Amino acid sequence: MSASPFPSRLRALLKRVVEHPMGFQLLYQGHLESVAALFAVPPRAIEEAREWIVEPARRGVFAAELVAARRFHGEHPEIDHIHGRGSAPRVPPQRTADDLLHDVDALPDGAEFLLRAPPETIAVLFAVHPFVVHEARQRLRTREMAPPANEDPG
Repeated sequence: MSASPFPSRLRALLKRVVEHPMGFQLLYQGHLESVAALFAVPPRAIEEAREWIVEPARRGVFAAELVAARRFHGEHPEIDHIHGRGSAPRVPPQRTADDLLHDVDALPDGAEFLLRAPPETIAVLFAVHPFVVHEARQRLRTREMAPPANEDPG
């Protein structure tokens, strides 16, 4: 299978990626919707770029395009893992609603922040997916409505 020509829409995405200090790492392993919002592209563009990264037949073309974008931007990246000469970035374990609730419980006004701040902001600050934010909000509301454990509900 020969590599297909590199799409111009992905070339434009790479120009944005190299301008961010953690651009490639975010592109490769960040939460899909958050990365798409950060680089102002549809989530499908992020998925397509990730397909180019992981498919061996297209990986070399992607790496060359990334190097070209970085050189244009004035950087010289170390991207050996794209060529299979090193280890790929480690994907962190997905954090859960329980993890998020634990983190906000440790903050002054953390519960209020969780309930009122934009979900995207919380997702970025606490390294969780926006869906995790919504689940944590539901649990927090349920927890706040429940009577204390030592109190008789009737």
